[in-house]
Amino acid sequence: MQAWMLQQPDGLQALSLTTTNKPIPAADEICVKVAVVGLNPIDYKLTHWGYATWNYPQIIGLDVTGNIESVGENVHHFNINDRVMFFADPRTAGGFAEYVCVKAIAVSRIPLTLSFIDAAALPCAGYSAWIAVHDKLHVAAGQHIAITGAGGGVGGFAAQLVRMSMPLQNDSTMLDYSAMVLMRLLIHKTMLRLNL
Repeated sequence: MQAWMLQQPDGLQALSLTTTNKPIPAADEICVKVAVVGLNPIDYKLTHWGYATWNYPQIIGLDVTGNIESVGENVHHFNINDRVMFFADPRTAGGFAEYVCVKAIAVSRIPLTLSFIDAAALPCAGYSAWIAVHDKLHVAAGQHIAITGAGGGVGGFAAQLVRMSMPLQNDSTMLDYSAMVLMRLLIHKTMLRLNL
């Protein structure tokens, strides 16, 4: 199979398209035929930093969508050809390849109404926001939630998840989110005009 491999932690110039072996899933893993890989700031930062558990050359890529190619012997809740997405474990990464294996517990099905391209934008930011809003904060009616960075990936998802979790009382959450996005656009346009 073809894969983008980082030869050493030396930035994007250290990436090369290489032929390597197709992975075989362990008993608790699935093998995904990659359709789309998202690109996040962490991906290009890792090309500079590397990761303590990586052996070079290393296949990079964390946000992955695709179809299940094969499943390990202990995986019973997924089927071949299921459309899935996941955020790869940074210790192993591997998404910038034709195939990648991942623990089945880390995988989510993609709804039929969502494209692979759109789904590839979800795992890192979407999962992070979900964990913050539902697993850590346990957002419920009557709480007041402040989201700093609501114009970014995680903050944008968090603002929407909070809004969906609260009964419809007023539009302050979405108004605050919209104001943040508008402010960000205005600042960007002003900076362009001033050539900053």
